[in-house]
Amino acid sequence: MQRIDTLLEKLKELNKLNEQATIIDIDLMMDYTRVVYADLQEWRKRIEFTDNIPTPIQQVDTDNKNTDSKKETSDNIEALIGINDKYLFTSELFDNNSTVYIDTINILNGFETYEQALNWLNSKYDWEEDNQAAVTLAELLKSYYSNK
Repeated sequence: MQRIDTLLEKLKELNKLNEQATIIDIDLMMDYTRVVYADLQEWRKRIEFTDNIPTPIQQVDTDNKNTDSKKETSDNIEALIGINDKYLFTSELFDNNSTVYIDTINILNGFETYEQALNWLNSKYDWEEDNQAAVTLAELLKSYYSNK
């Protein structure tokens, strides 16, 4: 739920802009809020699915790994990226440029190892280490290449 922290920071930034905020600033914030809302809905479904029986964190992680492993058999990174993450990556990492996003994913598909892909990304983009979108993409790539 690190996206919530990011959302709160972005809301603070938007609030500071006050009357200087543009329609684009507000629309981006509304879109990002929708992404967080969708994450919360997924979280709620997981809790609802367990019949509200408290489960240890380890069991939840195991369940998520099982779900991920089913998805990770894909030959294409794009197939592993959900709609929420696709939006997150496009907006946060590629300045809302879907062409650059698609081109980057296509290039990443051509690498043989996680290290090659990560080295290429690091040479091409200067994302902050704590950027949640970049961390999420790196984790997805690590999972993809470990099952390749």
